[in-house]
Amino acid sequence: MISIRKTSNELERLEEFGQSAIACYSEAIGLTDRYATEFNAEQVAHFREQLQALAHQLRGAGNPQQIKSVQVSFEAEVKEFQRRVRDYLDQLRREVTAAEGAVAAFSTSFNQSGSELEAGVKRDLDQLNKVAAGDDIHRIRGAIQTATAKITADVGKMRASNQLAIAQLKDEIRVLHQEIQGMQRSARPSGEEQSPARQHLNSRMEELARRGRPFSVLLAVIKNLQGLHNCHAPKVIESGLNTFKARFQNTLPGSATVAHWNKDQFAAVLEIERMLAIATSRDIMRTLSKPIVEEADGALHTMLFEVNTGVIDFQPGADPGEFQKKISQLVVTLADKSR
Repeated sequence: MISIRKTSNELERLEEFGQSAIACYSEAIGLTDRYATEFNAEQVAHFREQLQALAHQLRGAGNPQQIKSVQVSFEAEVKEFQRRVRDYLDQLRREVTAAEGAVAAFSTSFNQSGSELEAGVKRDLDQLNKVAAGDDIHRIRGAIQTATAKITADVGKMRASNQLAIAQLKDEIRVLHQEIQGMQRSARPSGEEQSPARQHLNSRMEELARRGRPFSVLLAVIKNLQGLHNCHAPKVIESGLNTFKARFQNTLPGSATVAHWNKDQFAAVLEIERMLAIATSRDIMRTLSKPIVEEADGALHTMLFEVNTGVIDFQPGADPGEFQKKISQLVVTLADKSR
């Protein structure tokens, strides 16, 4: 009897240990998902999908071998993700180094071209001074023509050299700018609290899903908001975004729940057929791409938002969590899509 009780207690402790291990690994997977380095939207989304699959596999683990399998797979996924982040940072460092080299080359080329031109002009002026000391008009005229031609040619060579250096510099800056924009679009601050407007939008989607009602989410993503911030004061941008939202809402058919999804994104929940939502999306993009004029400090400011729109539909019975992931993926697609 004592032996049976002892065995029973050991089994209970083993079961508790197994449950504790599952809880710890679940927490580790969840924290890794939450604090994953945001460097590339597509690769980070894939990494999170793999983590979710492991979490699902862990919930169904019934013996130590299955837990061990999840542990090995989790370690492999983290190492692979770390390698991808490291490769990305190495690439970014190479691009920064190339941009620094382009700036240095431009500076050297500009200084060298200027020094060579200055030396050439001095030589030509010295020759002209020597010729001017004589009385031979034909020789003086010929020396002037020669000096003019040489100076013109030297200036042309310097201009061509500088234009090439500037073109290379612009190309390097463009590549860096694209990389930085990509990282900014991918960034999703962990633990960031949602705005009341976005919470309201999510609440509306949860309510419709709970009631088994189909609906569509129409997204409008502004691609050039950062560039507009470089051209206009914050209050002008804020006023323009308010006008943008009003246009968005007024163009939608029927009653719709509209919210500022993110700083450069707007979303609307529509209870209309999918094909009508797609047609509405095209109309919305045309309307929102028209110029917006705002007045500030006695001056008129014209803003032209570069907008992409898209639609994703929710069908009854679908997983709301997966639907949220699809919305995030659509946002990334619209941000990267060329108009």
